[in-house]
Amino acid sequence: MTPSMTAADFMVLLPALLSLVGGLYLLSIYVLWPRRTIPLATVCSVSAFIVFLSCFINFKENYFGFSHLFAFDSYARFILILLSLIVGMVAWFSPRYLATRPLHQGEYYALLLFTLCGMAVMVQSLHLIGVLIGLEIFSFSLYILVGLFREKVRAIEASMKYLLLGTFASAFFLYGAALIYGTVGSLYL
Repeated sequence: MTPSMTAADFMVLLPALLSLVGGLYLLSIYVLWPRRTIPLATVCSVSAFIVFLSCFINFKENYFGFSHLFAFDSYARFILILLSLIVGMVAWFSPRYLATRPLHQGEYYALLLFTLCGMAVMVQSLHLIGVLIGLEIFSFSLYILVGLFREKVRAIEASMKYLLLGTFASAFFLYGAALIYGTVGSLYL
């Protein structure tokens, strides 16, 4: 029997998908509409607020999707509400800081939403491989955010050090997951 995907499966990952779509929308606005009148911080904050609101859809029910690989329960709701508020506030307070830096702001705000996507996948996962996928989405976005100031040598150096550290951390995580699988016989949490 082959598992089929239903709308309930995508309902579980709705906050992650909305933040991913918001990040892609921000990138497309930044690239295709250079003379925009809408500030990118506003678009990013609104996207984070939409993720915040998506946590209140059918608030009393717990969803499990993709053959119980992901959950949308009260714990995931609470953490996603907290994360979306934090990302929205960071996006809201960033324009003054970014005005003094030679930086492509569209990339910055899109990467903020991609980090929210990775954190959402990581929080909602019930499987160690799902946690690893969310961790990698989150980490790659942060690697790029750390090295976003390309003119500064320290930023590039910090990004490379963070990349190497993250690579070793992911390798240890995979080694631990293999040990857990060898002992327990499952990667479910």
